[in-house]
Formats: sequence, structure tokens, C-alpha cells
Amino acid sequence: MKKHIFPYGFRLYLKKRKVISFPAITLSLVKKNSNEEFSFLVLIDSGAEVSLFTKSDAELLGISVREGEKIEVGSVTGDRFSAFLHPVVMKIGDERLKLRVAFSERDNTPRILGRNPFFSYFFIIFDNKKQNTILVPRRYKTFEKIIY
Repeated sequence: MKKHIFPYGFRLYLKKRKVISFPAITLSLVKKNSNEEFSFLVLIDSGAEVSLFTKSDAELLGISVREGEKIEVGSVTGDRFSAFLHPVVMKIGDERLKLRVAFSERDNTPRILGRNPFFSYFFIIFDNKKQNTILVPRRYKTFEKIIY
């Protein structure tokens, strides 16, 4: 059974002298009308409905942000802003997924993998003790039998 294991990401808070870890993965998005790929470290957020990337990410991929389907995005802090849904090809290891993600009109938004539709493709395990995020493709029915 194939699985993808990613170490947690981390942030340094120098003023507080803290290191904060978070569940993240590294993935690639394929540039529109090209085979060129760009890698991103992305927070996996089970509380987020959609996946979100920045305005600069869209430009890098040859995507005109405002040409997508407009949605309103809210954050845990209460901040609200517009983002636009676009189809992309996402690569995780040798897995290629065609799905829609949102691109913000701003660059100061976090890169997030949300539930819809990403969580439909993988069983996602947060191993907080070992600080790893594990993705098991849902096509492996034996794994599904183990957990159900």
C-alpha cells in the first residue's frame, strides 16, 4: 500500500522564543498550458472548506485570478475577503489530481488545503507524536477495511 509521509511544518516566534509545528505537506501545482511545476508548503486545515493559495501563486501559474468563480472566504480571526475558484492540476508524489482551488486577491493569506475536494482523495492521518502528516490514497480499499 502506497502512502505519503510529510514532516510537520514549523514557525519560529523569536519574540516569544517558541517553535510552533503544524500539519503540512509539500505539493506541486502545474502551470496552466505547460508542464512546469511549482512546489508549495501547505497547511492542512480540516476546518477550511476550500483550498486557498495567494494572488502571486496564481500569477506564477498563469492564472488570472478574477476570471474564476468568486467566493467569500472567512478566517478564524473573523477576517473576510474575496477569492476565486480555478481548476488546477495538483501533484503529490506521483499522484496527479484535477481539482478546483481558490486564489485570493491578496498575497498575505496562508496557503491552505481544505476539505473540499482534497479530503475526498486521501485518508489523512495527523501523527502529532511523530510530527508527521500521512496521506493514504482512498483507492486502497484494504486500508479502508482496517479503519472501518
